[in-house]
Amino acid sequence: MRTRLVLAALLTLLAACSSGSSGIDPTADQKEAAQQQKNCADPKWKETHLGIWYSVCRPNDALK
Repeated sequence: MRTRLVLAALLTLLAACSSGSSGIDPTADQKEAAQQQKNCADPKWKETHLGIWYSVCRPNDALK
């Protein structure tokens, strides 16, 4: 009986985790990308956050 109870609990948890929606707003990625473009284009932001700029904004000629 205990095994069945544990199995039922596990199945319930798995069913709850596999719902179709991720709960993430699809426009959040678009907003983040727009903010990143804005930041990367701002010379003052680049100066203040140079390390981030090099890792995120700098064009990579090797990929072209």
